[in-house]
Amino acid sequence: MNRRQAIALLLTVPLFTVTKTPSAFSQEIEIEVEQEKVLILAYHHLSETMQSCSTIHPHDFEEHLRVLQNNHCNIIHFKDFCRWIEEDDFALPSKSVLITFDDGYASFYEKAFPLLQQYNYPSTQFIIVDQIDKEVPDAIPKLSWEQINELEATNLVEIQSHSYDAHYFDNGQARLVTMTEEELHVDFFRARHYIRFHMNQHINKRVHAISYPFGIYNQKVVEAAQHTSYQFGFTSNGSYVIKNQTNTLEIPRISADNLTAAQVEELLGDL
Repeated sequence: MNRRQAIALLLTVPLFTVTKTPSAFSQEIEIEVEQEKVLILAYHHLSETMQSCSTIHPHDFEEHLRVLQNNHCNIIHFKDFCRWIEEDDFALPSKSVLITFDDGYASFYEKAFPLLQQYNYPSTQFIIVDQIDKEVPDAIPKLSWEQINELEATNLVEIQSHSYDAHYFDNGQARLVTMTEEELHVDFFRARHYIRFHMNQHINKRVHAISYPFGIYNQKVVEAAQHTSYQFGFTSNGSYVIKNQTNTLEIPRISADNLTAAQVEELLGDL
């Protein structure tokens, strides 16, 4: 082999070889992004005697509040929850909890709110509009408009709709799902109108959320809420609210009337 052939041979042989072996650099890196969650607790009536399946003893309710405090939860205002679920760049602190009540029982004013006020915890009350300020024999008393205005004036209570008059069963079915599209529109519009009419804020009062009676609804109900300018619909689907994964007209809540303090604490473990 002459000198020219030797040089040509060297040029065809690599000086070093890179062997591709599995490593931390060549493997896909999975990054677990922590989901932003909010826990919504739904209550109804407070009483020392069991008056319905949705009644909680005041002592048990206070135990729930104590658990929230001991676990350093952030009890959020309704308006902040609405911003969080709609705006990508709006964040809430960790362990955020929204406290809600359905039906507009007078026990909220008499028993629940004094406890909430002690802890300086805000809450939201969804009222059955046509039942406010009415005395019905053998029925659990409801709030008055005077009480409602007093509550909202504290800036610790937000009043929203639980329908105008659709909180009952019709031949074994929730009235809301048996209504026609027109009936739904009338009920939802009427609820907003009457709340704004009876509130001291009048025209400035925003009624843009509804809690579906009994937590029972269907697509027709959701579309009616949307068409009547409700931005938020609350259900009884027992799960957390996850940012960017929750339909704003199908917001899940967890019924808390029958939960023990230990069960509430367990729910907080996943926040």
